[in-house]
Amino acid sequence: MIDWDVDENGRFIVERVAWADLDCALQLKGHRLLDHSIGNVMWRSPEGQTGNGIGKPSEVFSFGLVFLYTITGMETLHPDFEQLKKDNVEPEQVILYQLFSMFGTAPPGLIPHVNDEYWSELLRMLSDVVAEEQPSMRFAQWDGGNSPNLNAETKRMILKMTELDPKKGPTMSCILEDPWWGEK
Repeated sequence: MIDWDVDENGRFIVERVAWADLDCALQLKGHRLLDHSIGNVMWRSPEGQTGNGIGKPSEVFSFGLVFLYTITGMETLHPDFEQLKKDNVEPEQVILYQLFSMFGTAPPGLIPHVNDEYWSELLRMLSDVVAEEQPSMRFAQWDGGNSPNLNAETKRMILKMTELDPKKGPTMSCILEDPWWGEK
């Protein structure tokens, strides 16, 4: 959701942004965290996949994933849900693996932030698997060949929004103040 205005020069000015799914909307106050899964599995942050420690940076991460899709047109995190169901695999596990493959292994702050024995062990295991691989989908290695709209500054912006450590993740205000918006 965007609160915007037009200045005296006719320029579109974004004043406030909130990531919202009108099916399941809520507003977090201050630094309060939510311990409950919310939203579509394909657009959740790592802590969002676990349903533990969801905060304002979690919504920025989700916005970053939608931003990535919008810029590239590629649904990089869309698993075959029917096959997962047949294989009795939870989509959250697959998405976490894909997130680590794209954006790096679990940072030191993620596991204590999630603070759940099952999810902590799964995060460690998936992170270890990704660390041993040379994933071809590592986003930091993408170039303009992946998408004509993906230049260095846009890539920097997406990497900023998809910070895997929730305590280091930017707020939406920080994202809106980024010089990237002035370059368009």
